[in-house]
Amino acid sequence: MSTEPLSFTGTLTLQDTLDLHRYRSRLVVRRPIRWLLGVFSLLMISVVAVAGFHSQFTWPSYVILAVLLYFPFGWFCLERFQVARHYRKHPDQYIESTVTFSEDTVAVANANYDMRLRWKQLGRAVITPRGIMFLLPPHSPLFWLPQRLFDGNDKREQIISLAQQHNVPIKRMA
Repeated sequence: MSTEPLSFTGTLTLQDTLDLHRYRSRLVVRRPIRWLLGVFSLLMISVVAVAGFHSQFTWPSYVILAVLLYFPFGWFCLERFQVARHYRKHPDQYIESTVTFSEDTVAVANANYDMRLRWKQLGRAVITPRGIMFLLPPHSPLFWLPQRLFDGNDKREQIISLAQQHNVPIKRMA
């Protein structure tokens, strides 16, 4: 491993922002909870549907069906839509940033702030097929490094190796 710091400069694209939000949401709302919510909603939908077929559908049953369909499916779609809308309405908030990894610190700098943290201050690194996300405790995203930065080089492995050397918890997501 070289002692030369690794540095990345760039601006998040819309797809990067959507990926960051998706993986953070998946980290916060874990799979068993998502499955439980989906199974419960589908069971309740089937109960309302059977009751509606045996008697008659009324407007409250349609409202209940809409709410029950929203929880397992619409919730994540609506959040994705809101993130995309915020990205389009406030492009000035997505400015060019530079992330630098050294043996002792991780630094994030842009026009708004300049922050240097020790490795032990990081809460977690989340390794995904679309990039690497670093979080502050408990689940606040510090920065996102998209996969396009690692195409054709071995910097991804170097960053993971540095995080492992400094005992940063690593979560791998598919």
